[in-house]
Amino acid sequence: MVILQCDDQYFKWLILVLESLRAYSNDVSLFISIFNGTADMKHECLNIYPTAIVELDLDNSYKLPIDQFSISECMAVRKGFVLADVCDRFKIDWAMMLDVDLLCRGSLISFIDDLMTDNIDFAVIDSNVKSKNDIKRMYNSSVVFVKNNAFYIAQRWVELMRGSSVIKGHAPMVWFWDQVCLAELVEQVQSDINIRYLQRSTVL
Repeated sequence: MVILQCDDQYFKWLILVLESLRAYSNDVSLFISIFNGTADMKHECLNIYPTAIVELDLDNSYKLPIDQFSISECMAVRKGFVLADVCDRFKIDWAMMLDVDLLCRGSLISFIDDLMTDNIDFAVIDSNVKSKNDIKRMYNSSVVFVKNNAFYIAQRWVELMRGSSVIKGHAPMVWFWDQVCLAELVEQVQSDINIRYLQRSTVL
């Protein structure tokens, strides 16, 4: 299942990525979560992608600290919560979270089939930044793929982001906190699972 999430201010980007997915006949299961969304937004999404599951989050269902941090910081972190939620609620073989400011430029189906047939549990974009001094950019969280045998990884990412401890010198919830926690997650699990490091330009 492909997963997209945004708030009402990023809705125009959501529409663009939906149109790009449709343009390349990406007939995949799709879940969309819109924070502060409206019924009209849901209807517009379904007009483009009728088989999508579209949920509106009107009450901050993941209890993110929107009263303490900017909406941009909270939305960046929220992606992991939506991913873990979908992995928990739906009987699916795989989940792939995509940022809504990406554009699809080909078929995702063969790309996903390749990940599914290979001995891969988890895939993430390697930003080719290996310096420990720039952990927040080591792994880009704009594409995160996980197979159902490793769905617990999504929950572990959430636990790291929900935590109140500084990670490698970075304070919780500040910009790039999602990627700081992703780098910490990869470090924790890399000896236990098979990880593929993706190039962002592959199909997006």
